[in-house]
Formats: sequence, C-alpha cells, structure tokens
Amino acid sequence: MDAFHLTVKARTQQDTSFSYPWKCKEIPLTILCFAYDLLMFCKVDAESLRVYKEVLDEFVGLSELHDNANKSHIIVSGAASVNQQLLASQLGFQIGSLPLKYLGVPLVSLKLTIQEAQPLLRKMERKILGWGSLSVSFAARIQLIKVVLTAMFLYWRHAFFLLSTVIERIECTFKRFLWRGNNSRGYVKEAWAQVCLPKERGRQGLKG
Repeated sequence: MDAFHLTVKARTQQDTSFSYPWKCKEIPLTILCFAYDLLMFCKVDAESLRVYKEVLDEFVGLSELHDNANKSHIIVSGAASVNQQLLASQLGFQIGSLPLKYLGVPLVSLKLTIQEAQPLLRKMERKILGWGSLSVSFAARIQLIKVVLTAMFLYWRHAFFLLSTVIERIECTFKRFLWRGNNSRGYVKEAWAQVCLPKERGRQGLKG
C-alpha cells in the first residue's frame, strides 16, 4: 500500500483538477488505510473522481490486484444535490451512507448515540435469545454476562465515547438477563451496584 499511497500523493498534487475535501488540503489528506480497507477522500466532483479512477487503474495494471466493486462504496456528504448514481458509476462502486462500519463498529467522531448503538444492543439481544433454548442457571448467566456480553460492551467502549444513556441501556440488558433470563417474568433481588461489587465483598464482581 506504500506504493499506492505514493502514487495517489503524486497524482493529486500534480493534477490541478483534483480538489481536496473541506479542511484536508493543509494536511494533505487523501487516503487512510485500515488493514485490508482503504478510505479515499476528495471533493464531490467528477474531475477529482477521475484522478482516483486513473490511479486505481494504474495500480491494477502494476499489481494485478483488483478492487471488489460489490464491497466498494462511494459516500457523499454535504452535497445532496449531486447525482450520486452518476458519480458511483464513474468508479464502478456502490452508493453507501454514513456511518460506515469497520470491524463491526460504525466509524463516528462524536459520542455514540442510542441510534448508532443499536447494532450492539441488537447483537446482545440475539445472543440472549440464542441462549433461550438452553437451561441456563443463575451462575451460568453470571458467566455469560462476564465473558460474552461484557466483552462485547468493552470492545465498543474502547472504540467510542458512549453516552450515559447508551451505557444505561446496556446495563438494563445485563440486569434483565441476569434476573429473568429469557422469561418475561422475574424480579430484581439486589441492586445493580451491589451486584457489581467484587467477590471479595461477597458479590458477583460484574462490571458496572
């Protein structure tokens, strides 16, 4: 990818028809690489896309590595009046939308809202529903919360600033599963703050 990055850098600096996106010219920011994924940035115009198309074609000719058109997307932001389909066809990509996902989580720069956290909440609910066919004891539910659900929560928490409302919803999911399992009936036997106290103090040691 170093060769590709150098090619992009040279072409975007030499071709005066290329336009940087807002506040990216000073850096100058054109691409970001994430393992096997690539983000390319430019102003929403046909000439800038033409430059990228030529760079991609040149890279294919040199490396014989092709992009996957079914997994490649063009995302337009702040320019609702443009013909997105026309721009997408110029590169042969699909039309995408924000927030896009990377490694299963949405790429956002601000605190994650309830709506943006829905994939995590739905994933937790699916896990809990999947355990419904099993005879899960209270002790087993403790372990499932610690090992599975908390790991999912911490993965997202390390990636984002989570709003308190999101954390509260996740804790509600934990509490409901702990005391009810998959049953619609059940009652809280102990305050959540007490449940989260360490085992040394006679509690369950869950992460609060």
